[in-house]
Amino acid sequence: MKNTLLALLVIFVFAHNTNAQGVSADSISLTSAIELTLQNHPAIKQAQSLIGTAEARIKQQSTSYQPEVEADASYTRIGPVPSFQFGGLSAKLYPENNYDAHLSGKYLVYDFGQRDAVRDLTASYKYSAQDNLEVIKTNLSYQTVQAFYSLLFLKQSLTVKDQQIADLNSHLQVTQAKVSSGTATDFDVSTTEVRVSSAMNQKTDILNEISKQEIILRSLMGLQENAPVNVSGSFNFVPETIKADSLINVAINQRGEVKLARDLQMSADKQKNVARMSDKPTVSLGAAYGFKNGYIPNLDVLRGNWTAAVIFRYPIYNGERSRYLLEEAEANLQSSLAHTSDVALGIRAEVNRAVSDINAAKQQLETVRIQVLHAQKALQKAELQYRDGVISNLDLLDAQTGLTEARLSELQIIYKNIMSRYQLQRAAGDKLWKER
Repeated sequence: MKNTLLALLVIFVFAHNTNAQGVSADSISLTSAIELTLQNHPAIKQAQSLIGTAEARIKQQSTSYQPEVEADASYTRIGPVPSFQFGGLSAKLYPENNYDAHLSGKYLVYDFGQRDAVRDLTASYKYSAQDNLEVIKTNLSYQTVQAFYSLLFLKQSLTVKDQQIADLNSHLQVTQAKVSSGTATDFDVSTTEVRVSSAMNQKTDILNEISKQEIILRSLMGLQENAPVNVSGSFNFVPETIKADSLINVAINQRGEVKLARDLQMSADKQKNVARMSDKPTVSLGAAYGFKNGYIPNLDVLRGNWTAAVIFRYPIYNGERSRYLLEEAEANLQSSLAHTSDVALGIRAEVNRAVSDINAAKQQLETVRIQVLHAQKALQKAELQYRDGVISNLDLLDAQTGLTEARLSELQIIYKNIMSRYQLQRAAGDKLWKER
């Protein structure tokens, strides 16, 4: 009984942990979101299948080092049967019914490196498939980060917008009361209602953007259309001052795109080697053993027979096909070299842009926080002046709008800082997911 209870407890704890790592109806962390994306996205499964395809091609290629054995059987009826007359007698040279069954084998003994060249080329495709999987993982992880933090940013923006709407509605009640007491006009009520309507429309836009980002995140994570997407995580500014020089070298060594470009370059070089080998001679052995009829003097009797051969093949002329194959391979090699340089330039630009954004966001946040502080003071002062009749209703509404815009600008800069840091990680080739 004690053991049974212990087993049930273990099962409960395991199930609880499993659920915590998967889709929770309460919240989804960034780590869980990335894990679900990499676990369920079709692009990952497609890339993994391509690795399987490359491995299968390598196995196919390895069979070229093995002998080939096959069995053949045939029946042939001929007519008229060749015969000759001699001394009044007639003799057949072949039987009317011909039977032949035999086993034959062939083995390529030496090909001056042709098979090795093709094997190396096939193996290079597997490296490309593996590095392509890493690139797809990086891109999907970054897309998940974008959707995840877009949701956090939009929900923070929604809170600010709700606060603005609540303040405007509160002010509308005050204005309506002042109209009743004769200290305000209907124009003041109308202008306040217009501001409320405008804020409500802006809230609708934010809700629509939240809905769209939830659709993107569900699609990435492979969830059903009605699955809840309640993201949770920190939304904080991290002040950093970063220099791009050291990161660029790290990025060029780590980025999957560079590895993939170098794989293509290696494949092009291997293809060139295959083209060089295409007109090399080959030496093969062949042998066969079987039974057939047609042997003199008893043409209808099946007899064992065998053959053995050494086959030397030397291509003499193929319309200069080898030369054109070599030209194609050389063009592919030059193209892949240029592609590698292009990828390196793009990565250098990505790192520089991300570092520039991070450094700029630090200065922008200092400015916008001063702006928020001044907007708060301006609103407090405007509320007092409006109550005393020193400023108009529009002046107070402008002060409220100014504070809301400053708060939204602060959120925008924090969001920009977060995404710039992730963009820098991606640009530097850091993995955004946890290896298992």
